[in-house]
Amino acid sequence: MAGLLIYPVYYWYPTKMYLQIPQYPFQFRLSQWEAEQIGPDAIHNINRFLNNDRDGMHLLIFGSKNSGKTSISVGIATELSIKHKPCYYITAMKLFSMFFDTDERPAGLWNWRSSSVLVIDDINAGHPIKQDLISPEHFLKLIDTYSAQNEINRNAIKNTNTIWVLGSSDTGKDLYGKWHEMLENIGVDKKDILSVHLP
Repeated sequence: MAGLLIYPVYYWYPTKMYLQIPQYPFQFRLSQWEAEQIGPDAIHNINRFLNNDRDGMHLLIFGSKNSGKTSISVGIATELSIKHKPCYYITAMKLFSMFFDTDERPAGLWNWRSSSVLVIDDINAGHPIKQDLISPEHFLKLIDTYSAQNEINRNAIKNTNTIWVLGSSDTGKDLYGKWHEMLENIGVDKKDILSVHLP
């Protein structure tokens, strides 16, 4: 009888840890998302991100306020956590303070720099809030503010599979282009930059 319990414990205990360490704001699985809301191109890009087997792929999620940007990003990361990928969820404001952190020892088993998948949430709210509080230029300037950490921070962002939860604007293509340009500026290959646009 004890032998029957070994496999469930062996699998589910590590899975529980992979789901707890990222500190997701809520529980959400991709199966809860209504796929017809986002279209085939977005589904294709989400699947590419989910099935990616190398480092440095970036998924930009654009959408208006309350469009479900956070839900879909948590859902994607949750699926990867269940596959035992070290994921880390963080808001943009909290991440900015961590750019200055020189302590490489994570408080848990991994931190934002040592994770395989990083979710950066609350970068911008999106429509109807028209002004972007954090521009790509501002984000890059914050990465580069503390000279001793510049290269470490750039490499961490560049080489981590990252989900960017962004806003929307009347010039959505321009916004996409600016974030695309910022990522290329830190060394991300353009073929590794995907996007999802939520209504």
